[in-house]
Amino acid sequence: MSKVREIVAQALAERAKAGIKVRQPLASLLIPEKLDKELAELVKDEVNVKKIIFSNTLILDTKITPELKKEGEKREIIRNIKDLRKELGLSPQDVVINITSTVSIVPEYMTIQEFKKEAGAKAFRMVAEEKEAAHFDAKKEIAIEGKKHFIWIKKK
Repeated sequence: MSKVREIVAQALAERAKAGIKVRQPLASLLIPEKLDKELAELVKDEVNVKKIIFSNTLILDTKITPELKKEGEKREIIRNIKDLRKELGLSPQDVVINITSTVSIVPEYMTIQEFKKEAGAKAFRMVAEEKEAAHFDAKKEIAIEGKKHFIWIKKK
């Protein structure tokens, strides 16, 4: 386990040096020591990489492909929705009536149904302007690709 901690600490330091948040998935991590499958999975989860490759040295693949970027954006959007739910005092089991956004925050590789399930919502809708989202319980500003957008939640 101490090997795992050391590998994770080194990989996270590489992420920090590259300025890449842990929520952003990366393709691979080359590690110098062979680990059993369970420990390798733990490293993958902690460092947020798709695969572990055993090699002579620790190297974190910091190249962010368009697919990895989209997955990172999805995680960021869901995290913002979860933060907003938490501000309202909602538990993960609580289903909100509606999530509204000024931009289509549903990633193109997800269905609306999958998005609603992950966000814990009965409905999702997109509006063109902020004034169309009146009578909501909470609002949050988020940045997607450098542009500001808003998310609203209406709870039961």
